[in-house]
Amino acid sequence: MNQTEAQITDAELNIIKRKIRKTNIFLFLFWAFVIFWGWGLCDLNTLFSFFNIIVAVFVILTVIMCIMSYKRLKLTKNDFAERIKIVTEFKVIDKHCTSTKSYRYTLEFDSKDIPNYEVKKSHYDLINIDDSISIEYSKAAFWILKIEHNGIDIENKQMIQ
Repeated sequence: MNQTEAQITDAELNIIKRKIRKTNIFLFLFWAFVIFWGWGLCDLNTLFSFFNIIVAVFVILTVIMCIMSYKRLKLTKNDFAERIKIVTEFKVIDKHCTSTKSYRYTLEFDSKDIPNYEVKKSHYDLINIDDSISIEYSKAAFWILKIEHNGIDIENKQMIQ
């Protein structure tokens, strides 16, 4: 894995800003849902009912998830200040498909920075174990700027990563 550092261009900074905007919209909508859902479902007469405890656990887990998202957004400030990206190739060490309501196609890499990535089915079928994936990502917050397999862009636009 030959890893080099390069300057982030203004176009790539705009990619990060677009992803941050999507993350903020998601967090706002998610918090609004949790607040209204919890408010509407809580039984105010019995503060410690079983159902209120379930709502409280859900809210606590949501807060933990949001704190992790905000931490990443805070690291993004370092990316804007330093303007450094990592250019490297990852080796696909495993790939798997999970079927819940919708299928999720995940690639696992030999990297600690970005250990896995979710792709579309059309790309998943073309990628084999031991294939190399060319990737460029920001140094501090690991925002993916470019991800390719054999020169083909495999970025999943539905994922904010």
